[in-house]
Amino acid sequence: MGLLLILSPFLLLPRIILGEFVGGRAVFFLLPFEKIKISFVNSVTSKPVEISFRPIFYFSAFQMVTDKETEAYYTAGLYGIQDQLKKEVRKRILVCSQMGIRFCVGGECHEVKDGCGELRLIWPP
Repeated sequence: MGLLLILSPFLLLPRIILGEFVGGRAVFFLLPFEKIKISFVNSVTSKPVEISFRPIFYFSAFQMVTDKETEAYYTAGLYGIQDQLKKEVRKRILVCSQMGIRFCVGGECHEVKDGCGELRLIWPP
């Protein structure tokens, strides 16, 4: 209980995220419960994919929304993608695509076509 009381104010502080996209950079300030979304079309199945997560202490609480065929493409039908994504914890995400990617952080979205986009959680360290 004591540790939770100590961490409570820390949980309310904004997270600082650096985005690097083709043609520029952006700095975002998000609360830990706000969602970040990365959307793209899978080049093999031609179906939309949306990955969302939160900047708690790391990028975590990952979820994927897509159709069954595309999920099977990623997993070879051997496991549920959501179970694997729950284990993901990272400070940096780099996504590349020739077809295009949409990064939505807070209320701001950035599109990348034929290139890469990167998000880095700068704070908390």
